[in-house]
Amino acid sequence: MAPARANGHANEAIPSAATGNGKAPASHGDSRLSTALSAVPASEVGARNSQEAALFQTLQFSQRLVHCSPDCIKLLDVEGHVVWVSRNGPQPAGIDDIVPTVGSSWIEMWPKISREEARSAVTAARAGRTGAFQAHFPEDSHEPTLWDVTVTPLLDAAGQAQSLLVYSRDVTKLKQANESLQFLANASKMLTDSLNMQDTLDTLLRLIVPDMADWAVINLLGGGGLLTGRAAAHVDPQRATDIERLRGRAYLKPGALWDASYTLGSLSPRIVSHAGNDFLSSIVLTRYLPLVKRLGRGSMMMLSLESADRVLGSLIAVSTQGRRPYSKVDSPLFEELAHRAANAIDHAREHENSKRVAQVFQEASLPESLPTVDGVTFHSTYIPAQTDVQLGGDWYDAFRIPDGRIALSIGDVCGTGVEAAVVMCKVRQTLRSVAMIHPDPAVMLDTADRMVKLDYPYGMVTSLVGILDPKELTFVWAAAGHPGPLFRHADGKISEGYGCGLPLGLRGDDEVPPQTVHLPHGSLVMCYTDGLIESTHDLFEGERRLRAALASDDVVKSANPAKAIHDLVLHDGARDDVAILIALVGPKSGEVKRHREERPMPKKTSSGSKKAAGTRTTSKKSGGRKYGKKASDKVGAAMDEMKQGKLKSGRSGKKVTNPKQAVAIGLSEARKSGAKVPPKKK
Repeated sequence: MAPARANGHANEAIPSAATGNGKAPASHGDSRLSTALSAVPASEVGARNSQEAALFQTLQFSQRLVHCSPDCIKLLDVEGHVVWVSRNGPQPAGIDDIVPTVGSSWIEMWPKISREEARSAVTAARAGRTGAFQAHFPEDSHEPTLWDVTVTPLLDAAGQAQSLLVYSRDVTKLKQANESLQFLANASKMLTDSLNMQDTLDTLLRLIVPDMADWAVINLLGGGGLLTGRAAAHVDPQRATDIERLRGRAYLKPGALWDASYTLGSLSPRIVSHAGNDFLSSIVLTRYLPLVKRLGRGSMMMLSLESADRVLGSLIAVSTQGRRPYSKVDSPLFEELAHRAANAIDHAREHENSKRVAQVFQEASLPESLPTVDGVTFHSTYIPAQTDVQLGGDWYDAFRIPDGRIALSIGDVCGTGVEAAVVMCKVRQTLRSVAMIHPDPAVMLDTADRMVKLDYPYGMVTSLVGILDPKELTFVWAAAGHPGPLFRHADGKISEGYGCGLPLGLRGDDEVPPQTVHLPHGSLVMCYTDGLIESTHDLFEGERRLRAALASDDVVKSANPAKAIHDLVLHDGARDDVAILIALVGPKSGEVKRHREERPMPKKTSSGSKKAAGTRTTSKKSGGRKYGKKASDKVGAAMDEMKQGKLKSGRSGKKVTNPKQAVAIGLSEARKSGAKVPPKKK
């Protein structure tokens, strides 16, 4: 029997949970009931009527509350048939008349794909539990609504389900909002993964095409205020060639998208529901119009790309006939994506500018040519890291000093970018200047150490310097926190010179004095920066590769042994800058004349002997930072442990292979033991 209607809706009274079927109770005309009622005092009947009236008012109030809810609320019998529907319930579901709905199977109302979930929820509620699921409805809608459904049992006194209450809430917008937030979070991460400008632009296009557009172009402002296509993508691979033709082209008419002044903050998004021929002709230069039309016409979204202080360019996204046209609903997500993309683009551009400046410093610091010396040939290479990080402070240098000998230096500034490049230039020039006057490796390092302490109090530089005598065939060197030189003897055997010590900026009074080796004919000395052996993430593997490359006769006989060694050791790329400097002593071919202004180097004995008088100025007179003996000992111990492969990071537990990290660990231990790091200037 169809329920009564009121104001176009089914009976709005909630059926009694006691009956469970919405039917009226037995008639008051029953004779036995009349007899029983006649025995009840009138006063009691009046009180009961008052209570029933109050209860009725309470029920009416509850019903009004339920009817005010925008959610869809239904009452089912235990078999899953609809008994009652809230007043506003049918509207979100697209149902105009609920009369046919009442009495029908609620499970069968759902699309086939969701019926099993609906049946499971009813079964759970019938058993006294709460059933829940999410599903789209109606099925034939272009944009079906997502419903969050809960089925709760209404229990009788015995705890048995007598009716089922279904509560359905439209969570479509909530889901879309969550998806948008997740999309933007992922987009931010992807856009900041690279500091390369082109990679950032291509990432932005991958976020847009095909999920948000069928094709898109990113235009950046260039000289003269012209927008030039810098990146483009199309969902159709057959259009890849066409859309690539927009790269590097100023295909838009000046001032077509916005006022040509491109005032920051005044460029609102533009949405064109259908970009027809007339509109395209108004924004695209005539010679590019056929190309743009071939890409596909449709709805167009145009946004400016603005950083905090300037307009960078524009983003154009096009949705062709195969998808819904753009509307104001799409604008917030596009705008937020454009904002985040603009910040990433601006950051990448600043990084590239900084890297370009640092590269100029770097190139200016490397020698234009290496010395030409009878009997000795020099080879070198410098390879920047194959990553997006800024250039490091690696350098190498080789030059003739007045007495005819050759001064060598190589090193690495802790840090990257322009600041590291500036420090590198000053250290290299300091070493050059001292070598021209007093070519003693110890004095060269001490002077550079004082300069770093005075000008860059928190700077740290590793370096190896040496003096090569092409007549006596000797090589004298000293190191400051830097790997020692490698020697390849005439018989092909490899040996290693002692390096390490404390870096420039941290040196004390008890550094290891310079060491001297003889370089027989056919031998080779190699100096390098730590990026050569650390890029493998395994110091011992890096050293193994290096020794194997240096032992190869083919490498030594190659046109540039330094480049050949780099390519063999780092065949899979480097994550840090690498500098290599090699001196190769050839076969005996005649004496090498010295310059008249010969200044003999002070003789050195073994590494444990006392320093020659007058050859070195201690840091006590330096005017720079001076680390105490306790701090120096701690750092030295850490460096020795690293060399033996025993030093581990206290934070990660991983083996430490970087001398700079070893120095930091040593200084940390010194602080814990009460040493002042660094002490006050004297």
